[in-house]
Amino acid sequence: MSLNGTIDITTLAYFALLVLPRFISMRVYSLIRSGDQPTLRDSIFEALAYGMINLGLMWWAVPLFVDANSLLLKSMYAAMVLTIAPIVWPFALDRALSAAAKSGLINYRYKTAWDDFFSRRKACWIIVHLNDGRRIGGVFAQNSYATLYPNPGHIFIEELWQVNQDTGAFEGAEPVSQGIILKPSDYRFLEIRAYKD
Repeated sequence: MSLNGTIDITTLAYFALLVLPRFISMRVYSLIRSGDQPTLRDSIFEALAYGMINLGLMWWAVPLFVDANSLLLKSMYAAMVLTIAPIVWPFALDRALSAAAKSGLINYRYKTAWDDFFSRRKACWIIVHLNDGRRIGGVFAQNSYATLYPNPGHIFIEELWQVNQDTGAFEGAEPVSQGIILKPSDYRFLEIRAYKD
C-alpha cells in the first residue's frame, strides 16, 4: 500500500498470488464434494497458507514468468499458477483422500450414510415409507438425484412403480409417470433393494 492510502500494483499482485488460488480451489472442491465451505473472510489465514503451498508447488513457473519476453508468455505462466493449478489441486486431493479412506488410513469422508450411499450413483429399487403409512417405490438410476450434505433428504426417483401395500412387492411401472420428487418431511424412511434389469 502506498503512502497516500491507495493499493499499488505490487501489493495487488502479491494478494492475487497468495489468495486467488485458494479461492478458486475452494470453489472447485465444493463442486466435487458437498459440505460446509467457509467464506474467504472466515479463512483468510488458510487462504494465505494455501497460496504459499500453491506457490511452492509451482515455483518452477515463476522464473519462466520473469524471464518471458512476451506478454502472451507471461499471461500463460500467470494463468498456470493462478488458475489452472488451483483447479487441478482439488481433483488430486479428492483422489488422494478417497484412496486413503479406502485403505483405512483416514476416516471415511462422507458426513452421513445418505451421502455415502447416493454418491455411489448405483442403480437400486427404492420403497419410500410415507408419513401417512403408504408406500411408494421406483427405480433410482442414472437420471435420478439425491441432495447431499448440508441439505440431504431431497430425492428425485426417475421411474415410479406401483407397490403392493401389503407385501411391498413392485407390481408394475406407472404408465404415464416421469418420476417423483420428495422432500425429507414427506417420508419416514427409505427401503433400498438391489436392482437387476
